[in-house]
Formats: sequence, structure tokens, C-alpha cells
Amino acid sequence: MLRAVLPRSSGLALALLAVAGCGDRIPPPASLTSVTPASGPVDQSLTVQIEGAGFSVRVFTDFGDPNQSRTDDTYGVTIGGVALTGVQHISTTQLTGTLPAGVPQGDNDLQVTDPWGRPVTLAAAYFGIPAGGLPTDLSITAPDEVPIGACQAVTVEQLNAGGAPTVSQSVTTVALDPSPTGAFSVFSDIGCTTAAASVDIPAGQTSVIAYVRAADRATADLVASSTGLGSDSHTFEFGPTQIAFAGGAVSGLVGVCISTPLTIETQDSTGAASAVGSNTDITLSAPANLLLYDAPGCTTPVVTTITIPAGSSSASFYAKGISQGSPVVTASATGLGTDTRTVTVNPNTFFVFESVGPQGVATPFLVAIHADDGAGNVVTGFTNTATLTGQGGTTLNCVSNCGNGTATLAFIRGKWSGWVRANTAVSNATIHAAAGTVTGDSNAFNVLAPAGGVSAPAARLSATPGAVNGTGDVVALNASLSSNYGQGTLEFSFDPQGTTNNAPGNSPWTAWGPAATYNASGFSTGVVWQPRVAVRQVGDTVFSVATATVVSTSALLCTVTTSVMDDDGASSCTMGNKFGGDGAISLPEAIKLTNSGAGRAITADRAYRFIYLPGDDLYAVSNSTSISLPTGSQLIDVPLDITGSGVMVANVDITGTRPWTVSSGDLTLRDSVVHDHAGIFANGPLTLRRVLMLRCASGAACATSTGPAGLIRALFSEFVDAPGDALRIQPASPGGACPATAVDVQSSTFTRASIAINDDCTSGSRVWHSTFHANGTGIEYVGGSANDLRNNVFSGNTTATTCAAATFSNGKDYNLLFGNGTDGCVVGDANTLTGDPLYFIPEAGDFRIRSTSPAFDSATNLSLDVNDVGPGSFYGAGPDRGGRETP
Repeated sequence: MLRAVLPRSSGLALALLAVAGCGDRIPPPASLTSVTPASGPVDQSLTVQIEGAGFSVRVFTDFGDPNQSRTDDTYGVTIGGVALTGVQHISTTQLTGTLPAGVPQGDNDLQVTDPWGRPVTLAAAYFGIPAGGLPTDLSITAPDEVPIGACQAVTVEQLNAGGAPTVSQSVTTVALDPSPTGAFSVFSDIGCTTAAASVDIPAGQTSVIAYVRAADRATADLVASSTGLGSDSHTFEFGPTQIAFAGGAVSGLVGVCISTPLTIETQDSTGAASAVGSNTDITLSAPANLLLYDAPGCTTPVVTTITIPAGSSSASFYAKGISQGSPVVTASATGLGTDTRTVTVNPNTFFVFESVGPQGVATPFLVAIHADDGAGNVVTGFTNTATLTGQGGTTLNCVSNCGNGTATLAFIRGKWSGWVRANTAVSNATIHAAAGTVTGDSNAFNVLAPAGGVSAPAARLSATPGAVNGTGDVVALNASLSSNYGQGTLEFSFDPQGTTNNAPGNSPWTAWGPAATYNASGFSTGVVWQPRVAVRQVGDTVFSVATATVVSTSALLCTVTTSVMDDDGASSCTMGNKFGGDGAISLPEAIKLTNSGAGRAITADRAYRFIYLPGDDLYAVSNSTSISLPTGSQLIDVPLDITGSGVMVANVDITGTRPWTVSSGDLTLRDSVVHDHAGIFANGPLTLRRVLMLRCASGAACATSTGPAGLIRALFSEFVDAPGDALRIQPASPGGACPATAVDVQSSTFTRASIAINDDCTSGSRVWHSTFHANGTGIEYVGGSANDLRNNVFSGNTTATTCAAATFSNGKDYNLLFGNGTDGCVVGDANTLTGDPLYFIPEAGDFRIRSTSPAFDSATNLSLDVNDVGPGSFYGAGPDRGGRETP
């Protein structure tokens, strides 16, 4: 503080003393008006002058010493809290002093304290100019990424030329503009409720806070500008910046919809989930062996795009692999990049059944199963056995090609087929197959019992071996697969050679008895024998007859002793030292050896399951060989080409993807089953006698004949489930030649075929005593005049017949029509009947008729043996209409 002692002679002192009067009186406080200069650099000292009024001097009077009086004009001054140095009391209206460096930038209060210790303040009297000078530029500080819908604070700051935050002596109004316009909104409040086009930086402040918010994904700039200042901009990425697969690894089994979804997520650059503001499409791609779906279960159509909905950050989809591997899924979205995820598809083996139709209770039926990899491919390495169980209310027995009553034999290259019986009449039965973890179920099917009054059993017979060459050779006959729908005990009578017209039970038939097996012998050479069995319920008079084929040759008989399909050099069928390297006769070797002469036969020492693999040996049958194997022998994927005349194949089960061909010559197929097979194609005569063709391939007919020699003869045969037609007869080229009778069908049944008989030849045809039930079209003719269509039953077909230009000079009458969508060209013929044919169980393929059927004994007698191996040409007063002559 500054103190002054004035001399007694001083006029000013005398004046002051006079003002003081009689003592130390306290004047009113001072008042402040300004600081000059009103501003200055904060980093420099500055002499300033304080203007005001009442800057009084304090006088102290000592009455004990008239010669001694004192005065005090010491004033304290601060600006912005910084004390001035060298303060001088100039007058009652003015003070001066030096302001040191360090005053705060911006507005600062002036405070003066008088000698009595009384402070007075003048607010914002002095402006501290920042060290770098006044503002020259604007700056925006904000995060680069902002979630959709978030109210994001943004700091707008003013800087001096040195880039330091600084203040202004007046309010700085800053315009805030989105670019592009409308990409986002600017607000002045923390809740983003008050829109703002500009904000103010108060005088003395370096910055102000504004807020931004976007409703949808955008890349946009915020531009800040103010008059006299350099502008600034900041780029925002509103919403996600990338996509990525979320979650862990995904794996599943071939052919099975993977239950764990694949989730694609929109994210910010740190990997945090970031929602989208509007529906966002994600494009998906994957290899052909991985199918993508938008819903669990993988039952919807496959997808290539999914959508992340507005307000969400993810969407999920599902995958199903159709082959083993590690396919990669790629997801991409415009502006968000791509990401990939590997899906592991592991092998999956389960059992797949060929379709099972309705069956008769306790009646054996054919079942075919393959081990599947989940994508429709056969797992050829599966060679285990499987246990079969009836489900849905029925028990099940495995009766042929079985290890025991419930187990299959070993699968061959992933496939098995055999005969089973369901023992209880139920609806929606299924068959369950299990081999450890490998399981599978058939489709649901009905097990049906016949209506009352149906008592005739279904007879079946097997023969082992299928060929002999001496009258003393024994053939084991077995009728254990016969059935009467579980309605009673059966008894059997055998006719070993199948030659008599006597009634069963009368010699040379054996007496009726409970034994279902018989050892037959006495087959003289050079004859194809039909040993028979008659089957009836105990004490009944109604019976059924079945047969098998036994060839007795006077020429060479070659007996196959192995299922291996190779030729390792066997040069003789009879001498052990000429059996080749393995000491056995294979089927290819037997065909090769019997091709060298006429009238020869091939059989096997037991029922083998022959399977053909690429590279195996096999020869065309080029001579009149009879291949009569033990009943139950299987030819799996075995292609066979016939070039010889008089070739016969009997007692076999044929299945697989390789067709049979009759390139030249002719073929008779007898007492056999062809199922799940690629078909038979014939350029020469093809005769099917007592053949069941079941589940033919969709791309081909069960049997096709082509050209001038390619006729088809079907006798006492059954055709079931033929989506590519049952029989197709065609010229080699449009308008080409066909045999005089291109198709000859008698005593056969057709059910569930697209077209049962598709006759594209115009030469002629015979269709007698046959049943067409539940087909798309029974018979489709293209033309010809020498057609014969008599004694047939058409029931439940979409169209019974279409005749086009065909005419029937040989007869078209005595047919029975019932329940067809359209009867076609058989309607209105002479002696044509309408009415329910009263089949035993048509759903199960038993088209025998009841005695009250309008078809019973009502056909015209064409002098045919419609009774096949049964005694006589027919039962009753006359032959029946339809494909099954019934006692």
C-alpha cells in the first residue's frame, strides 16, 4: 500500500485537515465507472487507469499532539483477481497502477478496496485478450460414429490463430448446417427436443454445446460457420459401419436343418451392435451344397436375401447342408461391406424307406431301405444289419432276407430289401429301423383286413435250387410265406412236378397237411418245371395255388458258388481244378461258360445277393441260357444285356439303378420281383410271367419295348406304382414298324401308374382279363385296327382308356367299369357292365373278387387258361372279368 505524509506547510495538507475538521470522519464508499484501457493481453503487464468517484483520503488526528496528524490514501486494486502493482491515488476520481501478466482471458471484474477496507466492484470491467489473440476460426469436436436415434452432444469451439481455444468480447453466433441437408437434425438441448439452426458462444466463453440426431443410416457433415471466423466441418457416420456374423461356430448334419441360426449383425467400428433406422437388406450367397432359409425347419423356399428391420441390429437365417464339407456363407450389404461364416456339415447316416403302400394284415410285403447321407445319396460303406420294429399298434416280423424274425441281413453297399409282415390291422402303422445311432422310419401306412366272406389265402412258393440236371436232384419247396390275412391255420398240398389236373390233396398232389415245406425230385431233363403248392385254411374247400420255376437241363448246368462278380479264369462248371483262382464259380463266369452252347442252365448253391460295382466282370447272355436261381436271390445294380434267343431268368429279386436290355434275341422273366429299378428295355420280345414290378423309376416305364421286334407280353403279373408308365410300347421312330401284336397282356393287374399301358404302335394289341385300378390312364392307344380289349376291369382311374384312332376288329366288350373319372372309349360297348367289382383289398393290391362281384364268372370264354398254375382253365361256371381268377 502507498502511504503519503504531507509537510505542515503544504497547502494541500492544510486543506485536507480542514476537510477532516474535528476528527476521523468516514466518507461514503467510492464508486467505479471504468478501466482504461478496458482490455489488454493476458500475457503482458499493462498500466491502467481506474475511473470513479469518492476516492477519499483517510485522515488521522492526534489531539494530544497538535503538531502531529496523519493521512492514508492507500487503495488496493484487483482485476480478475490479479492485484495491480504501483497503485497511485491521483484524485478523488482516479487511480492508476500496473496490471501484471496473468489476468484471465475474457471478462474480468474490477475490485477497489479503500483505506477503510471497504471493497467496491465493477463487474466485467476489463476484458483479458487471450495470449494468441481473439478468435479467428471455429472447431467442432464430436465422435465420428453416432447410433441411429441417439442424441449426441457436439462441442463448437472458437480458436485463435494459434489454434488455442479463445474467447470473444461479444456473442459469437454460429450457424450449424447438415450436409447433405436433411441427413440429420441439429438441436440446442440435451433431449433433442428443440431444433436449432444456430447456437451462440457467449462473450467470454470459448465454446457452446449443440446436439445432433439422425433417424436413419447416413454419412454426413456438420458445418459450423460464423461471420468473420473460419468455418469447420465434422463427418458423422450415423448408424452401423459394418456387418458381421454374430455368435459362435455353426455345424450340423447332412440333410438336417441346423437348429442354431446364423445371425448377421450391423455394428459400429468397434464391433458393438448398432441398429439400423430403416429396413436393411442383406444379400446372402453360399455354395450349391448349402441351402439357406429364413425360418427354422428349413421348409420355406430357399433365400438369397434377409432383412434387418428398422430399429434392430440383427437378422437370423438357417442353413441345411446337402453334402459333407465346410461351405462358406457370405453376407453383404451396400455401404456396410461383407463378412463370411464357415458352416461345418458333418456326415449323417440314417435309414430311408422306399414308400410303403397299404398292406394286408399278416401278409408278407416287400420293404426296401437304404442308408442315406441326408442329401439323398446312398452311404455305400454302410454294411451293418438293422433291427425292424412295427409301430403304431402292430408288431412286425422279418420273413425273407432276414437274420432272424426282427433283424435284416447285412446291408450291401448301403441297401437292403426283404419281406416282412405286419401282424395287426391298424391305421397309420410305421416301420422303425435301427442300427445303433443309425435309425429311420417308413411312411405311415394302413394294415388292412379283408371284409367278411373273404377266405381264399394268398399262396407263395420258393424253390432251391432253381435248376437241376438229374432226376435224383432234390429241390426244396417252401410255402411258408403264404398267408390268409391271419384268419386261421393254413394247410398245404404239393404237386412236385406241377403237371396234374387233379384237385389238390389227390395224388400226385400230397395229402393236405400242416407242413409248409417239401423236398421234390424226379425232374426229367430238358423241361422247365412248375412245382406247385395249394394252400387253404384247415378244412376249407377254397384254396389258392402258387408255383416257382425249376429248370432241368440235359445240357450243362453251371452252379454259382460265390456272390463275387469277377472272372478269374474259371474254364469249367464241373471240374474243381478249373474253377479259377478263387476255386469258385461266379455269375459272370457262369454266363460266359453257358454262352458256349445251347440249352444250358445256371443256378446257385444258395440264394446270394449279387451286387455289381464298376469294374466288375459281366457278359451279355448270348445263348439260350436259363438262369434259374434259388428263390430270394437278389441282383443289386446288376445290368444284364440279352442277345441270345430263348433266354429265361427266374426266381430273382431285381433292384438298382442299372437297367436291363434285350438288345436282340428275347427274354422271359418268370416268378420274379423287380422293384426300385431303372427298368427293362427291349428291342426283342420280352415276356413277363408272374412278375411283380414295384416302384418303377419316375423317368422310365417299368418295361419298354421298341421297334419291329420289341413286343411285350405280360402274363399273371402285377405292376404297382409306376410314375413313368408300367408298359410302354413304341416304334423305333415315329410311324415305324412294330410287331403285329405289339402288346399282349393277360391276367395282370395295374395300379397307381401314370399310364398302365402306353401303346404308341399302330399294328395291334391284345389286353384280356386284366385289372386297371387307380391309374392316371388305364390304356392309351394311338391307333391301329387289330386291337382286342375284352374281359377287363377298369376302376378308380382318372381315365379308363383313350383310344385316339384305334379300332377293335378283334373285339372290345365284356369289360367292367366302376368309379373312373372318365371311362373313355370302353363306355357303351356290348356286354359292358358297371358296378363295384368287390375286390378283396384293392388298396393292398389284392384284386381277387368276391363271389357276389358282377365280374365273378361273367367273362366271355376266350379259350384261355386264366387259372395259371391252378387246376383247370378257370374256376366256377365261367372265367372272371379282371386280372385275378378267384375260386
